[in-house]
Amino acid sequence: MTVAIPGSAAAGTQYTVALVTCDSTGCPSSAQHAVLTVPVAPTSWVTRSYQSNYSHFASFVVPGQPFATTFQTSDNSIWIASEFSHDLTKIKSNGTFAKRMGVTSPHGAPHLFLQPFAACGISTCSRTAKSAQSEQVITADGKIWLTFGGWRWYQWSASPPNHSEVVAFDPATKKFCTYLLPGNNNEVAGIATTGAGTDLRVWFVESRGSEGQPSLDGFDPSAVGGGCDGALNEAYVLPDSVRLLKWPSTGGQWPVQIAVDPTSPTLWITDFNGYGVDGKTYGEIDQVDISDPAEPRVESRYVVPSANTSSLLGPKPWDIAAPANSNYVYAIDNGDAEIVRINKLTEQVDELLIPLTSDMESGFGLAISSRRLYFTLADDFLGDFGAASTFGYIDLSSWPQGTSYADGVVYTGLPAVTNSGFKADYRAIAAGPTGQVAITDKHGTIRLTP
Repeated sequence: MTVAIPGSAAAGTQYTVALVTCDSTGCPSSAQHAVLTVPVAPTSWVTRSYQSNYSHFASFVVPGQPFATTFQTSDNSIWIASEFSHDLTKIKSNGTFAKRMGVTSPHGAPHLFLQPFAACGISTCSRTAKSAQSEQVITADGKIWLTFGGWRWYQWSASPPNHSEVVAFDPATKKFCTYLLPGNNNEVAGIATTGAGTDLRVWFVESRGSEGQPSLDGFDPSAVGGGCDGALNEAYVLPDSVRLLKWPSTGGQWPVQIAVDPTSPTLWITDFNGYGVDGKTYGEIDQVDISDPAEPRVESRYVVPSANTSSLLGPKPWDIAAPANSNYVYAIDNGDAEIVRINKLTEQVDELLIPLTSDMESGFGLAISSRRLYFTLADDFLGDFGAASTFGYIDLSSWPQGTSYADGVVYTGLPAVTNSGFKADYRAIAAGPTGQVAITDKHGTIRLTP
């Protein structure tokens, strides 16, 4: 049997072919043996010069290596947290560099003198004032919130203590409030908030707690230190009770990023390492019920299967987004360079591969604006940083339910360098209140206006 689909068929159109047994009296419904649904694939991915779509370009050299970015809704400014740094950087809405601000720690002393973090290489570790890996930054309740002192990748018995922090910066008073995690060896990662004002609650994950066990943490800022009114640079040690939900202590789990579900009391958390299936380690996305904020519980776990068999690391989900007015949650797979979509109603997991120029590129950032899901591809593992790094987007309206394809664009012609000594390595991405897109690379930031 041959079935011909018209060449004029629109992308996403579904054709149903049914195999039935008929006789001279007709085709009873009970005679249907099989049904095959054939969707019409779209034109798939296209390559486009970014200059043809974006009218504004600005480049800034930022301290350290930018790792996370966010927009402040009130003034459309861009805020950046960098690894190998102890700074918070602001870019004004008019595209000019505003200020780098060194975060202060206990007793008003800057990190430069306290050296609260540990930095580890392949065989040695040392004390440092500069946070390394997993820095995140968000805006909430009029303040800029960020995490410092994250992953160290390697663990050694001789490692000095690592004192991770959650930091709030008040743009109005220019003051910092630093919340110190309990214990001497912890690694903070993603951060999110729910509520506002006195009901504000801060959530964050530790990929490694003081006992070596990952956890989901949460606290109410209004109940700590009088809410940090911004009059002084303040610091407080959070109690052990901040750790509300401990991940299992086996399997090497690394919870890393958080998205707040806008439709239910739920957090979506990416687990970079997952729990392992049939002797293999797969990344995982966890759905956590926070209807009782004091006792969050894991409601569902979604294992991310391997879609790119030639990838360097295998499935390793990183950034995650839970858009409003949507039945879907999206994550980007750092190891497989793919977009993962979870249907919250059916619990189906779909994967959409992003076209690569090499197997060394890795998915990093996600941002949603005007029904476009923007992403970045970093290439940290290439010896020539920036050789393949780029960004793009997929059209969410072209991604039918239960499929692994959608219309997508990958941009070319991005600036080769934002620092005279290094090529670009695009990482974090954020969508602003007016539709602008901010993208950080390993050494600077660009802002694009559609």
